Amino acid sequence: MSINIGFHTRSDGFLYCDDVRVADVHHQLMTSHRFAHASPAFIYSRRQIEANVQAFFEAFRSLPVPAVLNFSMKSNYNVHILRLLRSLGCGVTLVSGTEMEMALRAGFHPSRMLLNGCGKAFWEVAAAVKNGVLMNVDTVFDVRQIIEACQQQGKGKTARVLLRVNLDIDSKVHKYMNTGRAGSKFGLDPDSLSHVVTSLLTSDPCPVRVEGLHCHLGSTIQDTDVFRESATRLLALRQELKAKGFSHVDIINVGGGLAVDYERHRDKTLPSREEDKRTRRQLLLLKRHLQHHSHVHRPAAAPFTPVPPTSTTTSSTTTSSSVTLVQSDFSCCCCQGVLCQEAVDVIESYLQERIAYAELTERLLAVFSSLRMDDVLQSYKAVFRLREYAPKPAQLISSLRDVFVTPRDDDVTLMFEPGRAIVGNAGALMTTVLGSKTSHGTHFLVVDGAMNDVIRPSLYGAYHFIHPAAPTPSPSPPSSSSSSSSSSSSPPTTATPQSSASHAPGTGMTASISTSTSTGASTSTSTTTNASTSTSTSASTTTTTSARNISDNSSRSGNANSSCRMTIGCRQCRRRGYDDHDDDDDEEEEEDEEGEDVGEAEWWGRREGSPGMKMKEGENHVLDVVGPVCESGDFLGKNRLFPLPAQGACVVVHDVGAYCSSMSSNYNLRMRAAEVMVEEEGSTWRVIRRPDTMEDVMAVFDTDDIPLQG
Repeated sequence: MSINIGFHTRSDGFLYCDDVRVADVHHQLMTSHRFAHASPAFIYSRRQIEANVQAFFEAFRSLPVPAVLNFSMKSNYNVHILRLLRSLGCGVTLVSGTEMEMALRAGFHPSRMLLNGCGKAFWEVAAAVKNGVLMNVDTVFDVRQIIEACQQQGKGKTARVLLRVNLDIDSKVHKYMNTGRAGSKFGLDPDSLSHVVTSLLTSDPCPVRVEGLHCHLGSTIQDTDVFRESATRLLALRQELKAKGFSHVDIINVGGGLAVDYERHRDKTLPSREEDKRTRRQLLLLKRHLQHHSHVHRPAAAPFTPVPPTSTTTSSTTTSSSVTLVQSDFSCCCCQGVLCQEAVDVIESYLQERIAYAELTERLLAVFSSLRMDDVLQSYKAVFRLREYAPKPAQLISSLRDVFVTPRDDDVTLMFEPGRAIVGNAGALMTTVLGSKTSHGTHFLVVDGAMNDVIRPSLYGAYHFIHPAAPTPSPSPPSSSSSSSSSSSSPPTTATPQSSASHAPGTGMTASISTSTSTGASTSTSTTTNASTSTSTSASTTTTTSARNISDNSSRSGNANSSCRMTIGCRQCRRRGYDDHDDDDDEEEEEDEEGEDVGEAEWWGRREGSPGMKMKEGENHVLDVVGPVCESGDFLGKNRLFPLPAQGACVVVHDVGAYCSSMSSNYNLRMRAAEVMVEEEGSTWRVIRRPDTMEDVMAVFDTDDIPLQG
């Protein structure tokens, strides 16, 4: 029996956390009246946390040396999560004395703790020495404080430390998260390291025992090669320290920072305006190529010839990006024309921002598959939005496996300190829709979650996937005075804008196609034109193929057994950079490039609609998801394409298990959110943190019994 782990959407359209509907949890919190501030609220998957930890332990098995896993508490300090991680075999890395106290209360043994930080107060150092907690030496004054704390606590008291070094390695992440470069406040540079080593060697007696080396490179790291470089240099530095007399340097701590794949669902709400220039151009070329093939009575057009950035094809032979595809098994040219037109309509829907990128890709790949265009399908995958996903623990360990040399490194213990890689994708924020508004053509969805709950978008420009927790009912289409008939004698009709039941806005349904190859039968299709509602004179229009043209194609298709031939990767087209050999299209391409042709309206027309345009619930809109905090920087996500949810609906911000709750605040005197966790069996949940109350806020101002005054 398969077990559902983490957040996923099922066929019923609802978002689940393990086996619990997120919308149900939201509804129960809102209607229980147990809390005055029940929304927003964080929800965590225990199963996902356990799976993430297990992924590291499984990867450790392939290492030639032992490894330990420390959870970075700063990413999430909920005590219930900490106790779970302790029970799973994790240690903990701390960055303050109060985190040390929390770790002790969560049941961690001091021997499984590491106190980090470039600015430790003396009381924090003294507490670490007293409890026997391993510390990082990050500064020269760290050494002085550690020696002083040992001396104060009596003769024979020693301190266990790692030397944190700055190796000037670029982890290629946001500048606020890059901690391993020269100029960072973290770690000892070569001069400082030399000073520390000299201080320790000349101290007599020396109460400090150096047990290893540490280098933390940053956070959200995608390139595992930087871990390899760091480990290699740390192992070399270890040998230098051992030669100087430090005989117990056994721990190599490569830090944490492994990325979470925040963008794995991005395509589901990605509008066309977010595409880069190259992708837009390629998509327009593909559309024109398909338009040619939808008119099967015309000579075969020059092919769509995408050129991936990594393509090095120099000959006309068949390769992965230069293929001749003969569709001898697909004999009905009429059927091919209809399907190609369907693909054109899908692209048009995307350009008009009626569907998101994920639906575009899904439906185009289905058409290519129906046309038996396997090579086109592979070419499409190669050209359009080839994603680079975050590395898994196994990939991280694989990059380190062969840096250890036997017998030199047999006594080494490897230490990792992940935070977000353990809890990042295990948490989500449930918010409640307060309403929507339009201002100068920008559509806003206002929810009760805000930057004080999830600050990463405002602070780092970070991306979080956002989507309703439940399917949004589609708006009822206006009644149509005509309908398509399945009889061959009835003329097909063309759908009116936004009225086709086959593709109502927000439904994600493809246009219906009815095809028959029997004698006397006809082929009919229902296509949709969606004209954007706008008072602007530059409002965009949608290109459609009329039913008359499709009927003409059917009558002119001629021999039903004639084969269709398509060439993928035409060298001449690649040289010219477009897919039509007609000279007229040269001018069209130039106009597209300058943004003066239909392309510019297609990309931006929807945004430039009437400022007062009323949004309809259930219709797809490009939305900026914002909170109620009084800051222009208060947003959770921008340019997200999904059906407009109703007031009171639950909208979920994904992947907020790390650096969200722990970085939350009471700004605007907003109460910090409640937190719940779905339990191990996956079907029940419980509250693991109640929301703040006004009494909590006022308690810190109750100072009548404090005699201190000046």
